Amino acid sequence: MIEQLTLLDVDDIEKLSIKKANGKNTIYWYDHYALVSYLEDDDLSRRMAVVFLIQTKLGTYAEVASLLGYSKSNLFVIMRAYREQGMPGLLKKKTGPKDGKVTGEIQQYIFRTKNLTLNEVVKQVQEKYGITLSNWTVSAVKRGKLYQEQMHLFEDEMLESLFDLDDEEVESTQVEETSDIDQDINPDEDASTVQVLDTAEMVEDAKIETVLETGDTAIFQSEGATRSSRYAGGFLLLPFLQQIDPFGLFQGVREKEGIISENDMAKSYNLKDFMYTLLFLLWFRFSSVEDFKFAQPKDFGVLIGKERAPSVKTLRRNFPAVLDGDIISDWMLELVRQYIKLDVIQLGTLYFDGHKIPYYGHVNLPKGYLSSKRFPAKLIEQVFANDRSGRPIFLRVHDTSQSFRDTIVSMIKDAKTLWEENEKGKRSPLIVAFDRELYDTALFRELDQMNVMYITWRKFDRPVSVDKLTEIIWEAGTDSAESIQESSVKYRFWRRGITVQGYRTEAISFLYETKAKKDPNRSPSTLLTNAARFNKSEIFSDFKMPSTGEIIDILCQRWRQENYFRYSKLGERLDYNPEYRTNERQETRNRANPEIKEIKKSIQKLKKEIDKLNDKVASRITKRKKKDKALEDILEQKSMKKLVQEKEQNEQQLQKMSKKAKELPERVPVEDNDMPSLESELHRKLFLDVLRIVMHNAEQMLLDVFKRCYSDPRDIRKVLRGIATQGGTVTEYHDRMVVELTALPIPEHRRATESLFCELNKRRYVMENNGKTIYFKIKNSPS
Repeated sequence: MIEQLTLLDVDDIEKLSIKKANGKNTIYWYDHYALVSYLEDDDLSRRMAVVFLIQTKLGTYAEVASLLGYSKSNLFVIMRAYREQGMPGLLKKKTGPKDGKVTGEIQQYIFRTKNLTLNEVVKQVQEKYGITLSNWTVSAVKRGKLYQEQMHLFEDEMLESLFDLDDEEVESTQVEETSDIDQDINPDEDASTVQVLDTAEMVEDAKIETVLETGDTAIFQSEGATRSSRYAGGFLLLPFLQQIDPFGLFQGVREKEGIISENDMAKSYNLKDFMYTLLFLLWFRFSSVEDFKFAQPKDFGVLIGKERAPSVKTLRRNFPAVLDGDIISDWMLELVRQYIKLDVIQLGTLYFDGHKIPYYGHVNLPKGYLSSKRFPAKLIEQVFANDRSGRPIFLRVHDTSQSFRDTIVSMIKDAKTLWEENEKGKRSPLIVAFDRELYDTALFRELDQMNVMYITWRKFDRPVSVDKLTEIIWEAGTDSAESIQESSVKYRFWRRGITVQGYRTEAISFLYETKAKKDPNRSPSTLLTNAARFNKSEIFSDFKMPSTGEIIDILCQRWRQENYFRYSKLGERLDYNPEYRTNERQETRNRANPEIKEIKKSIQKLKKEIDKLNDKVASRITKRKKKDKALEDILEQKSMKKLVQEKEQNEQQLQKMSKKAKELPERVPVEDNDMPSLESELHRKLFLDVLRIVMHNAEQMLLDVFKRCYSDPRDIRKVLRGIATQGGTVTEYHDRMVVELTALPIPEHRRATESLFCELNKRRYVMENNGKTIYFKIKNSPS
């Protein structure tokens, strides 16, 4: 007898279970997948297991509490301590004396007292904080006396990083090292000029001295407040964000529109805090606003000058205060003016292209062709304008119900307005380059009327023979006859005037010589341009016409815009949409009348039938017979009359159908009148994309500085990102903030970091919120 096997009922198995072995408890997922383990007699590792299960949402508070023997309220205390303090919040700390509690601020103050006796420290704490401590308590704090049974779980370096303690402060037996920043100064000495930052590993010229106008040196005798943060690298970007000043420009636009902005945000966080939180959220590459819940609030709060960062609910609640479409558009143009002022972008030549994002919501949005998947899909489209370096300038966001051509035209008009505000815009035309998707003679004529020079690829081009490429462009530096060699050829081209659908323009067929040698069968490429119209233009009389080689290079460099799309999609979460809400569409969506489409198909069939009948009639008339017959006799034949009658009926039907097609409306509403037309809410997406452009251009400004410190272009971005994500400490003094970042392990990268910090320190950047100078140094660098 064969026993029938039954499947295991998963519902009968507990989701989380514990197995104990050799004093070690292991938590399993459905009894087969090990999740986390902890020591049975160690409370810290058990708390860490709690954090892991709650943060990863593998279990609810009730399930985890029942599994590990905690109460639900106890778990809330553990998670709150972890989110506020990180790993140190899981350690059990000793309480203070009976007559007062040793707070974190007092603890840090005791750690920083040097060359003072215990009695002197007790006296200073009493005078400053009003708390009386015993000598034993001060000694225990200075020696880092926590629960010693928990200390062995960490290596010394890890424990010091948790509490931001230096070796000489934790172990009194070690030799005291000289600090690189804010060395102890004898108050009896005349120190009107005090050295506040001395990076010994940098060059001597990078030493920074601060001159005190008052000559008061007492402020240097006490250490500043230090905060440890894994996001301390964000201070590298902060000076450049302050130069762009997105918040100030946004407020200026709101004031012009008469919008009161005093009570727009929550009490604890104002509009500036909200905006800079989003900027740093993008800088540290959080995948979404919801992903920000896993950030340590206190670590992130140091970037915006707060004790903690706003929560995800706060960010979501403050979005509506800035979601005015007209305000965002005006703010975006003000940002472009700021980019031009800071020389971040070059506006003379612009590239226009769209980036399509698949939409997975329930709204019945119009479909567009998704080239990556090669099929039509519901899409949201971002249309970007980038400069010749590939840096983004401004954008539009919409669904595919809006015409891509109309969007590009409106963007070109805005760009032309900005270009004419510049002095160069009065002497030379704006140059735009785009792909074949905008190949349209009506658009070309419109750009001619706007006095805009366009360059695009030719569509429906016939292959050009290589033999026609008789003209040559040489590589740079081969002007003299002696230096010209066959290997110095860059392009071979053929330039001529052509007519496209009655529109007169110019075509340039060219072939890159290097690619031709690698692929001998390669066909030349052809571009179209109206550059010849500006050769003797009365409007731009001083305009220097770009050469053929420059025109070709301008269009070929459009790949830099594609590179930006790839980089921003992978590194900056360009496809992320923070909102999937819908609104009733203000303008009804229209489409081509399907009845006209069907009528046109029928008309084409009738035309083919009429052509066949004409061929039969002609064949009967011209075909030779055994007996020659007169034409009248042939036409009087029954078969001939039948063909002629059938032809006349088809022609009459063709006229009726053509008349009917003219009477029908060309476009009709997409949806039925009974159902409201909906559209996706994209103001949040637009606002976040504008901030993404701000962040990207600020990063480019930082990268321009770093290029002088690190010369390898292959991984310069990765090295800069590595420096910014190492984490460190931020120490605040009365007149300055010192950011210490952990050094990268590779010596070459460490030297590049030192050079970068030297460059930034020379510029003396000042914090806007407190007026303090910001300095950078490598953490724990040897003196």
